[in-house]
Amino acid sequence: MSVGLLFSGCQDASSSKSVPGENETPVITTTIPPLGMILEPVAEGRSTVRVLLGPGDSPHTYEPSPSDVRAVSGSLLLMHTDRHLDGWVATLPAERTVALAPMVPPSERLAMPSGDGTDSTRSGEHAGHDHGEMDPHFWTSPVTVRSILPALADTLCAADPAGCTEYQTNAEAMATDLEALDVQLASLLKPVQGERVVLSQPFFRYFLDRYDLDVADIVEPLPAKEPSPQQISRQIRRLQQNGARVLFTQAQLPDRSARAVADAAGLSTVNLDPIGGVEGRATYGELLVYNAERILSSLQPEPTPASQR
Repeated sequence: MSVGLLFSGCQDASSSKSVPGENETPVITTTIPPLGMILEPVAEGRSTVRVLLGPGDSPHTYEPSPSDVRAVSGSLLLMHTDRHLDGWVATLPAERTVALAPMVPPSERLAMPSGDGTDSTRSGEHAGHDHGEMDPHFWTSPVTVRSILPALADTLCAADPAGCTEYQTNAEAMATDLEALDVQLASLLKPVQGERVVLSQPFFRYFLDRYDLDVADIVEPLPAKEPSPQQISRQIRRLQQNGARVLFTQAQLPDRSARAVADAAGLSTVNLDPIGGVEGRATYGELLVYNAERILSSLQPEPTPASQR
């Protein structure tokens, strides 16, 4: 496997049977596109990966459909993030359901931000934290994804022993690919290291933490729960003083409160995509590079006109 696999699309699962037999391809079902992007390279050549949610769906607000029940019923595994992000999988009739977020080693975890939206913690400061719930959006950092690969391969081997060699080999190759992707992203974002930013929800913190961008505030610390007018007023006062210039929103959740805060505090708003699954963001590498380029372009100072030099 090469870096190119992180930039090549997942297989179409529609033609594969969901109930594996002696000569059939096992099916692994997952919830959101980025988990599919992670699973597909590890399962390559052995299993087919099926994703339940579409590009515009938010796992925070999604409600399973009858077609989801049918898709899951014959799967080898149903793999999701954790009980907070997509815990609704518990209502689906999967033979075995596995959460990926708990596979992240304690040293790589971020805790969810405080209820007032401030976010001063970084991964190195709270290894093995027990003071709060883990932020489940681990997939936005290639280094964090790399950290789960041994446990992920072991889980697939336990469910499908006949494919263990493929899973382990693929996981090792993907680890190398992720190292290269991390180097690429670090180089791309080096010009904006140390910049302060604001998030609409806590959806991209692993990425920002990895590439040394400071999250100064979060408008909605609990996704899909709008802050009160009093909280918004306090946030606006903080943002007018903390030096942030950009507020990042996400495509899958409403941004009304975030835009109101940004307008009042004089911040520009830029939309990021943590889910992908569309052309140009259909693979893990494409998804992260897309977001990195948007972050870079929004934070780089505009060139001084020649007439003012």
